[in-house]
Amino acid sequence: MTRLFTLLLFVFSLLSYAQKNTMNDITNLVLNTKTEIDNFLSIKLTKFSHKNATSDKQASVASGHLIIFQEGKKHELTISMYESADRVSHKKQYNSINWNEYTIKLKHINYNESIDVVIIKNDILLNKNQLIEQANKIIISKYPEFTFDSLEYEITAWRNKQKTIVKYIRIIRFTPLNRKDENLYYDFEVNLTNQNIWPFDIWGLDKFYFPTSEEQNKIDFVIENLGLPYRGFNNSIIEYSDTYTINIDNDTSFSNYYINKTTGKVLEGVIEGAHYDPMPPEDFSRQIKTDPLIEIK
Repeated sequence: MTRLFTLLLFVFSLLSYAQKNTMNDITNLVLNTKTEIDNFLSIKLTKFSHKNATSDKQASVASGHLIIFQEGKKHELTISMYESADRVSHKKQYNSINWNEYTIKLKHINYNESIDVVIIKNDILLNKNQLIEQANKIIISKYPEFTFDSLEYEITAWRNKQKTIVKYIRIIRFTPLNRKDENLYYDFEVNLTNQNIWPFDIWGLDKFYFPTSEEQNKIDFVIENLGLPYRGFNNSIIEYSDTYTINIDNDTSFSNYYINKTTGKVLEGVIEGAHYDPMPPEDFSRQIKTDPLIEIK
C-alpha cells in the first residue's frame, strides 16, 4: 500500500509539473488561457492586433496583448513581431520586452490562436546603455524611415513597478518663422514594456520637427554666436523676421536673449530671473505618486 501511495504521489507530481512552464524554455501561450510560469508568475494572452505598413519603408506589426499576474496584481503588456513590407525579403523581427526582473522574448506568432515565448528571470536588471540599445532597436523596427542623431538629444532611462521608459529630449528646439503657429513635437519616448513610441504611434511623424538644411544653418548660426547649448537648461530658438529669440531655462532660473539674424550680435534688453516655487497645498501628501518613475543612471 505504501509503495502504491508513493507511486501515485510521484505521478501526481509529474502531472503538476507538466502544467507549469519552466523558466527559459519555450512557452506556448494560448488565446484566453491563463498559463502558470512559476509559483509567482502567470500570463494570459487576451487578444491580437495588427497594423499594416503604409509604405515599403515601414513594417507591418502583429502584436499579442498579455496580462501578467504577480502577487495578486495584474499588469498589461504588449509584445510584437515586425514584418518588412518589402515583397522580396519579407524579413521578420521578433521583439522582446523587459518587465521588472523578467525578459519575455517572442519566438513565433500563430495569429488569433497562440504565441511562443521564452521567459527569462534576470539576476541583474539591465543598465542604462542596455535599455537605450533596446529602445533604438524598437525604433528601427517600427519606424525604419525615422533617423536621428543621438548627440542632439538628452537620452535617459526610467523605471517603476509598471514600466520601463527611455526618453529622448531634444537639446535645442528651433521654431521656424513660418511654423510658429504649429504644435510641433521635438521629443519622443519608447516604452520598453509595451513597445509603444510616443508621439509616433499617435500622430505618426508628420508633427515631429525635422529641420531643413536651411533651418539647420540657422540653428548652427545661433549656436556659434551664443555658445549653445547651455547644459542643465532647456534651450529654445524662435525665429522672427529680423531676430532670433533664445530662451534658456530650467526649474530654478531663466534667461531670454535676442540676437540680430544678420550680425549675430546680442541686442539690448536681456532678461534674466529666477522661478518662484509656491508653497505646496495642504493635501500635498496625497498628491505624491506612490509608484514614481526612477531614473536609471
